[in-house]
Amino acid sequence: MRGTEAKLIVGLGNHGKEFLRTKHNVGFLAIDYLAYQLGIGLRSNYKLRGLVGEKDGVILYKPFSSMNILGFNVAVITKDRKIKPENIMLVHDELELRKGICKFRDGNLSHIGHNGIKSVQKTLKNNNFKRIRIGIDRPKSRAPKVVGSYVLSDLSKNDISTLNDKSFPQVLDFVQNKFLI
Repeated sequence: MRGTEAKLIVGLGNHGKEFLRTKHNVGFLAIDYLAYQLGIGLRSNYKLRGLVGEKDGVILYKPFSSMNILGFNVAVITKDRKIKPENIMLVHDELELRKGICKFRDGNLSHIGHNGIKSVQKTLKNNNFKRIRIGIDRPKSRAPKVVGSYVLSDLSKNDISTLNDKSFPQVLDFVQNKFLI
């Protein structure tokens, strides 16, 4: 990593076995992929309220929380590690992108209805962090109950293959070439 300030990469998701392989947890799965590719081990850290891995100024983080309130956990680690908002990257699912597509966003952006992002923005009182949006498609209906059921549904074998073969390599590229520079 170039530069001297620590960089925090947060996977957004819901903590718990029942959510492990849901569409809403692709941010957590991306952190697992990054940990493997970057050689960073993740360990439970109850003081920091999540799974944490650190190496060469890069911190990977999976909060022990539900999506809607994980901003508090993110605030705990940013305060403890003295991380500025511009050195934070959130990795999360995105309904508005097709499966296999990822997009990098750089600071001061809308939460676009994503409750995890809303929680981080509200708690940090800032939205000057970076984001990687991982496409999960959108159900045909926009009814809140349908969307809620969709994002909490399990990933199919095909979804997991698409993430591993297309999405997560893009995430790694964005991290290495747009964030850790």
